[in-house]
Amino acid sequence: MSNQTNRENAGTLSGALGQWQAKVKTGVTWAQLAEAVGKPSAWTTTALLGQHPMGKDEAATAAALLELGDDAALAFQLQPPRGALDAAVSVDPTI
Repeated sequence: MSNQTNRENAGTLSGALGQWQAKVKTGVTWAQLAEAVGKPSAWTTTALLGQHPMGKDEAATAAALLELGDDAALAFQLQPPRGALDAAVSVDPTI
């Protein structure tokens, strides 16, 4: 899977569901993930749902806690394409 495809999947409903399923499966909370990566809960949640990139160490930590592989850690590091949530009207605050 290409890097672009990894991030596109992370920023889509199917990609977000993958992270969500891993979160539910492991029982890790958003707060625990945030504490582990050293960022606020809102920042961590949006990053893991594909709305902005994480640093390499943050991504590796989150992927390990969620029991996801290197592909997920890489996807967490990639800049998402804008408007990645298939919304009819972009709600991206940077536009």
